[in-house]
Amino acid sequence: MNHFEWKDYTKKDTALVDSWLDADTVRMTGMDEGFDAFHQYWKHESSPERGEYFWSKLVSENGHPFAVISYGYYNGTVTIMEIVVDPAVRGQGKGTAVINEFLNNAAVWIAQPITVFNAVVFLRNTASQIAFYKAGFVLENKDQERWKRAVNDSEILFRYTKRTLPPFSSTQIRWLGPDERRLFNAHLRLCDQNAISIKKWNAIIKTGVHYCGLFVDNQMVARACIEKLTDRYWEISDVRVAKEYRDRGYATAICSFVANEILSSNRIPTIRTEKDNAAMRKVIKKLKFQPFAENMDDRYVCKIASLQEMEEKWDYEIKLHPRQENWIIWKAEAINNFQTGRSIPYYGILDVTIICEATAVVDPGEVQNSAGMMDEKTAYLCAFRTIKEYREKGYFSRLMRFMLNDLKQKGYTKAVLGVEPGNKKNKAMYTHWGFTEFIESAMEQYPDGTVIDVEYFGKSLT
Repeated sequence: MNHFEWKDYTKKDTALVDSWLDADTVRMTGMDEGFDAFHQYWKHESSPERGEYFWSKLVSENGHPFAVISYGYYNGTVTIMEIVVDPAVRGQGKGTAVINEFLNNAAVWIAQPITVFNAVVFLRNTASQIAFYKAGFVLENKDQERWKRAVNDSEILFRYTKRTLPPFSSTQIRWLGPDERRLFNAHLRLCDQNAISIKKWNAIIKTGVHYCGLFVDNQMVARACIEKLTDRYWEISDVRVAKEYRDRGYATAICSFVANEILSSNRIPTIRTEKDNAAMRKVIKKLKFQPFAENMDDRYVCKIASLQEMEEKWDYEIKLHPRQENWIIWKAEAINNFQTGRSIPYYGILDVTIICEATAVVDPGEVQNSAGMMDEKTAYLCAFRTIKEYREKGYFSRLMRFMLNDLKQKGYTKAVLGVEPGNKKNKAMYTHWGFTEFIESAMEQYPDGTVIDVEYFGKSLT
């Protein structure tokens, strides 16, 4: 169970994090221009192994932010670039605690297989060196200030990706209310564990952890909880059955109960256990969970969309943009163009969710300003969209590579796209993908009459 609260760093957090950058921190990290400048630099680093998978997370305790950690991912390796702790709480072991909790959750947050953790620590930064040493890192290369830690393989994380899970018991199971600490403590004593204080109980509730209990003869004999690790993955955690009530299927029943609650919230259930915990491994197998890190690439599929998938995705966009007639018109045009062979819709699907999309229009007659820009061997790329919680995690980049490769195999020799002149972020991203040939500047018009300025860029596919 997580002790801290974690959220993605945003520009709104800049002032707070910068207030932690005292003279020593600036000297050790080189953040002379502030934390956001550091974050944005690495976020948009042109080298894909550095910039494609890079994040920063703000860490809080009981609702009070006190640290930020920045990390990147490439080819199985997670590199912790920086960790900054509020000077007011330094020297209390917070840094080590943050690192350890990060290591426990990284596989879920990154949603990629991890083989090793690296950390970059300034040689004179003794405090950070101690924190990483306590978290199990060892100095790998003194000249490069790099520390290394192997992945803990004593624990396995499992996931469940089907849409429903059959109940395994009609035994009474229910969620506990915020005023049922005494009932919870009675269960803890039945399990030979210490009772918790009202302060600890309230802190658990505040973090969003929700407990349920399994009852036999009005006595709570088993427990489990939901721990909301990310917007997408919620974990079945702290599963415990009182000793004299084991081997009756109660662990399976309560895990099934919690998993169905997670599924009903449109989240993916996860559960973890030690490798040598045979009883829990048996429960997990019975519920048909799969190892989270096994065949991770199989979870994300890039494909040409089906008509049914297009209907689903466009209905989602229309619901997201109420009272905007453009989206209704665009849906009709997109489906008609697909059915008549004028365009090819490409979707990125994670587990069972369409998370990103792009379209290649291959009929110049369906593209504004196509004269002189397109021929029968040119594809116009548009409608780039990624659901918010999946942005900046490399999913769309993989879809783009799939689309360009597919178009090349279909015989297209060039791809073009348009971008508004003031959208510097997208222009930098398109340059990164190789769209460096400037074609022209023009204007495009939306169905409702809105006119926008557009710059067109091209890329050879040969």
